[in-house]
Amino acid sequence: MWRRYIRRIVSPIPRFYGREFGKWRRFLEESQWWAPGKLEDYQHRELEKLIQHSYDNVPYYRDLFREHGLSPRDIQRKEDLKKLPFLTKDLIKANFEQLQAQNMPRSSIEFHTTGGTTGTPLAVGLERRTNAIRLAFDWRFFNWAGYHFGDRCAVVRGRVVEGF
Repeated sequence: MWRRYIRRIVSPIPRFYGREFGKWRRFLEESQWWAPGKLEDYQHRELEKLIQHSYDNVPYYRDLFREHGLSPRDIQRKEDLKKLPFLTKDLIKANFEQLQAQNMPRSSIEFHTTGGTTGTPLAVGLERRTNAIRLAFDWRFFNWAGYHFGDRCAVVRGRVVEGF
């Protein structure tokens, strides 16, 4: 028990999670206590940035906006998203190259596939840093449940475990 306690104090988070993880962990620790209005303002600012980025850098979205007579200024709140059609698995497959952000070097993208539980797997490109961000979210969720780094736990996900 003492060893685990000391390990948590000395090095509560594995170093290999990296700087991006630490930045997002700190942000999530702080933002979880924001008042609803502050959180909503942040979400709207981030949505505006995402929409502008998509318009400027993703050919599929630039064309989609033009087809629907929209500009990025038309999507400022989550309620405005209904002005855009849903992005389906079939659309992603048919427009894979046009959905890649032109300002992202290929070397910063990792390609993954879904498990294919609905028939065929779907390929998606993710920025390399997204794994560190996902780990920061996982860390917060686990902490809410009382887990701390170094505690033993089992995580069940949709992957096949060989040799069980």
